[in-house]
Amino acid sequence: MIKISVWTKVARTEKELLDVFRVRYEVFVKEEQYLDEKLYPDGLEKDEYDELDITTNFITYVDGKPAGTHRLIRDSPRGFTMDRYVDLSELRKKSKSLVETSRYTVLPEFRGRREVWAGLLKISINYSVMHGFTDACQLVNLDYMGEDRHCAVMIMKRVGGKAIGEKIWFDKFNVYALPMHLKGEYIKEPFISLCREECNTVEPPFNKIDRKWLDQYDDETKAFIQYL
Repeated sequence: MIKISVWTKVARTEKELLDVFRVRYEVFVKEEQYLDEKLYPDGLEKDEYDELDITTNFITYVDGKPAGTHRLIRDSPRGFTMDRYVDLSELRKKSKSLVETSRYTVLPEFRGRREVWAGLLKISINYSVMHGFTDACQLVNLDYMGEDRHCAVMIMKRVGGKAIGEKIWFDKFNVYALPMHLKGEYIKEPFISLCREECNTVEPPFNKIDRKWLDQYDDETKAFIQYL
């Protein structure tokens, strides 16, 4: 049997970030045609948030080839993409530390591979726990259908996400999207075990939940982070 190498990590170098933007271009511009190809002559799909230090991009490689990406943006006075469409003021009041997740995508030839989607999910959640983020919000694409034919909203609900409003027209991608919220205490099995268990396909220290990360939280927050 041929052994396949899968590696998920934080995109830090110029090459890794270019790989992130190329994967996004291939899916969002070329495949799905959500975005106008004429606006991306360099073959890179990126926006103003990708230039900021409040943004973290994750990337998965399969045998050294870029396979999938995900993005996390920390809250700041600049706000999120979602702020243009949804009033997040109440969510911010209730959240200890809020992030926005977006740009999750996997190239067609790697869809359905558990190591790819699970690695991106694991590093996103474990990175958030390590850095003290307690809540995530996301505009979930109502148009996208995965290999298993489950709507992206259903996948989010399986993880533990909850809708925080009615669907909106996301004019950036010309699709309807549903604003959703994921809190630590909402995360369900088998995703809790997925995040907790150590693995060799995700960059340390995000390859498992480290209990010492909890020291930064207050008692109330620790109580629901223990779900992980």
